[in-house]
Amino acid sequence: MLLFGVSSAWFVSRYEFRFRRQIEWLLILPLTIPSYIVGYAYAGIFDYGGSMDLLFRKVGLEFIRIDIMNRAGLAFVLSISLFPYVYVSARAFFLNQANNLLEASKMLGVGERKTFFRLMLPLARPAIIAGLVLVLMEVLNDYGAATYYGVNTFTTGIFRSWFSLGEPQTAVYLSALLILIIFALILFEKWQVRKVKFTTSKTDGSHI
Repeated sequence: MLLFGVSSAWFVSRYEFRFRRQIEWLLILPLTIPSYIVGYAYAGIFDYGGSMDLLFRKVGLEFIRIDIMNRAGLAFVLSISLFPYVYVSARAFFLNQANNLLEASKMLGVGERKTFFRLMLPLARPAIIAGLVLVLMEVLNDYGAATYYGVNTFTTGIFRSWFSLGEPQTAVYLSALLILIIFALILFEKWQVRKVKFTTSKTDGSHI
């Protein structure tokens, strides 16, 4: 998710290619589809008689079966559904900062690849972390896809404690703990942003 979100943001903001404008906005569309619907769709695609199963049969690979009804499958579904959070935040940074920094690096004789890993990624860290925080909140909040894939998560534990086990006190405790985790993620994201801003201001002031 992190790799695809950042790399796609870099390519659409840095390079010109055919249908770039269309792809630039299509990459945001997964956010419009609830994760549980994406989970149902992929479960049908990889299930017996699904699209992938029929494809394997046609090419003589009917012995291959891909089971995604597990934690790895849920991670794949949530990554496909939520990577646009990282993509949007990283893309906004690259569009506003990439050209000036790359031109300065070229004038100093530094290659684009080295500039990306040594300069652009560290500077884009607050934007990337902001997107990751949103993803983590969505993952902690997910119930439909996790229940369908049979994976125990924080949210499914809350529902199970309340409705199945009849322990509302435990459900309230887990809910409060979930809220504390979310607040911790928000504070961490704000701390990262302030840290980078302070470093930038300190560096600028030393050259005056």
